Amino acid sequence: MKKIALILLLSLGILACKKEEEKKEDPPQLTPPSWIIGKWTNTDNTVYEFKEHDFCKTFLGVGNFQCMAELYKDNDNINLDDESTDNYYKIYKLQNNDKVLIYEFVKISPNSMEEVKSSGNTMFTKVTN
Repeated sequence: MKKIALILLLSLGILACKKEEEKKEDPPQLTPPSWIIGKWTNTDNTVYEFKEHDFCKTFLGVGNFQCMAELYKDNDNINLDDESTDNYYKIYKLQNNDKVLIYEFVKISPNSMEEVKSSGNTMFTKVTN
């Protein structure tokens, strides 16, 4: 009887460890369109950098870039989603079954875009590819 109890206890421990391992996933990845890849800046010295699978932001000369994938990688309750066309790019935060738009960009030309905000749009100029 003790052997059976020991086997059951070990089995539960192994299953619990396996479930914990399955829970860990790769950091959330975004898929920005090719037209937006690179660094962009505005007149307020905000710098956005769009990478192949990430989006980062900072204020020029103040601190490090804060990247979305890094920011949410350890949070199991938040995920990221995005959508794009030839002229716009949107980033969403998915949390508690809600899809919330957090960034929206509209391409004006190959080297200029606007960030769409309820407080008013902000023009950005591409500084690097």
